[in-house]
Amino acid sequence: MGKASQVAGLDIGSQTIRMAVLERGANGGYNVVAAVGVPTDGVRKGAIQRIDEVAEAIEIAKNYIHKHTDIEVRHAYVGIGDWRVMTHQSNGLVATTRADGEISSEDVRRSLQAAEEALPRLQNRQIIETVPLGYRVDGDQPILNPQGMQGMKLESSVLFVSAFYPFYKAVLETLDQSRIHADDVLMSHLSAADLLLSRRQREIGVMLCDFGAETTSMSVWEEDKLLSFEVVPIGSAHITQDIALGFQVDLGTAERLKRSAQTLAEGGKKEVRLAGFDKNIEQIYNQRKLEDIISARLGDIFELTNKHLKKISRAGLLPAGIVFTGGGSRLSGLLDTAKKELQLPAQMGTLSGFSGKRELVDGPEWATVLGLCHTGFLREHGSGKESVFRSQTYQRIRRFIKQLIP
Repeated sequence: MGKASQVAGLDIGSQTIRMAVLERGANGGYNVVAAVGVPTDGVRKGAIQRIDEVAEAIEIAKNYIHKHTDIEVRHAYVGIGDWRVMTHQSNGLVATTRADGEISSEDVRRSLQAAEEALPRLQNRQIIETVPLGYRVDGDQPILNPQGMQGMKLESSVLFVSAFYPFYKAVLETLDQSRIHADDVLMSHLSAADLLLSRRQREIGVMLCDFGAETTSMSVWEEDKLLSFEVVPIGSAHITQDIALGFQVDLGTAERLKRSAQTLAEGGKKEVRLAGFDKNIEQIYNQRKLEDIISARLGDIFELTNKHLKKISRAGLLPAGIVFTGGGSRLSGLLDTAKKELQLPAQMGTLSGFSGKRELVDGPEWATVLGLCHTGFLREHGSGKESVFRSQTYQRIRRFIKQLIP
């Protein structure tokens, strides 16, 4: 990296590897120094399947940034989107250590460790996020920050996020092969939430929906705490496949039809321009049919979304509604369908406070990698704001797994 004030993020997506380098601006925002997206076929549903192909895509991204900025990216905050992610809640109880009973940061750390140790054995899983939900001092009312209080016992309530171990190990092998040192490996969705959701939204109740190519990630927040997190293996690429089947065209043409509908919706136009398509498209194209295909698949996704909300007793009960991000959120009719199916307010997530080469990251698909950089700045430089989650110590995990890699 060029300067100590620069932070790099690496988002390993299902169809695209995205890398970005940010630095702090004079006004407290972020300057976009470099950003690049490289397509890859080595990832399926957020999980790396072919390490060599993904490592090659990362190398291409590194070389592009070096060529255009003279910055050599050697380390980054790395995001993964494991569709087999799970959450686990646990409590940890410890005695305070100071003679005067004042609770220290070490007591808080020990209570979090006790909560992890109280978990049942997680077979073939790796914890990668630790989300403190609240603390009790001597059994009193829950609070968010117990440091400085006095008491004999400290109890923490913690939500742990775990990834499927083989998927996680594949990420580490890919990073080693592409010569990227990970400052940390994070659940990418949570970093995006840290960037896109305001404290007010997280307090009154909100869902962030990251609509990717092959996965859709959902997190629900209330009282400034993560209430639940889930990933479903369905995304905008499945809509492309539906269009290909519906119109009996190749996937490339189906993707262009989908993107034409997206451009349509963004521009407020009412007709897809068929100029540039194969002439046969004009004979089979039906705009109503395209809208129906998109709407049907969105209905499937929102059915799963509503099922998750019902499971946590929040269906129709999130005042801040649902906030969309990810490349798939450009879909025509997304917000209207979400409002209808979920009975919630719906809006697009917005990125603000970015300058420099802002045009390089102009789109919701960049929210994740920018969120990873944002998390990096909070960790390394501080900003008066604490991240809404804590990660496991990456180096401890990496040293352990490297012993297992021949």
